[in-house]
Amino acid sequence: MTNTAKTFDADLSSFLADPLNALTADQHPAAAAVLSDALTDAGFDVALARFVAEWQGQMDMENRRMCEATFKRNPGTYADPAAREEHLSCMRRTLTIERGRRYVRVWRHHTSDVRSGSRGSAMAFVDMTGGMLHGIPSKIGDILKPDGWKKPAKHARGNIFTMKNIGDAAGPFGVRYL
Repeated sequence: MTNTAKTFDADLSSFLADPLNALTADQHPAAAAVLSDALTDAGFDVALARFVAEWQGQMDMENRRMCEATFKRNPGTYADPAAREEHLSCMRRTLTIERGRRYVRVWRHHTSDVRSGSRGSAMAFVDMTGGMLHGIPSKIGDILKPDGWKKPAKHARGNIFTMKNIGDAAGPFGVRYL
C-alpha cells in the first residue's frame, strides 16, 4: 500500500467516525466528495423526512392542546363532536417542503390558508450543499431560521443528521432562536 493510500484510508476512517465535524473539502477532498455524494443521495432525503415528520407531529400535538383549551373555554359552542373536528381540521398547520438550488424551504400553511389562496409562512431552510453562508461556514443538513420567504438567516440552529431531539432545533411555532 502506498503512502497516499494509507493517508486516504486514515482520512476516510476518521471522517466516517464523525463525518459532520470538522470535515472540509480542503483537508480531505476525496473523503468530502464521497460523503457529499452519499448524503445528497438517500441519506439527506431520509434525514429531512424524519426531521419534517417529527416537527409535524410536534405541531399537531400543540394544535390539539390549543384546540382543547378553546373547547374548555367555550363548552356550548363545541358541544357537538362534529364542530370540534371541524375546528381541529381548520386549525391544522401542515408543513410542506420545496427544493431550491441550495436549500430546502420548509413552510407551513393552515387549512384556511389553502382555501384563501395564501402561500403560508417559511419556517426553516435546510442546507443541501454546505459552503459559506453570509461569510460563515455551513454544513450539509444545517437547519437555518428564515430571514423572510426567500433566504435563510445566518447561523445554523441544528443539523438534521446530528440532532437527537427535534426540540433542540425547532418548536411548534418555528426554528429556535440562538
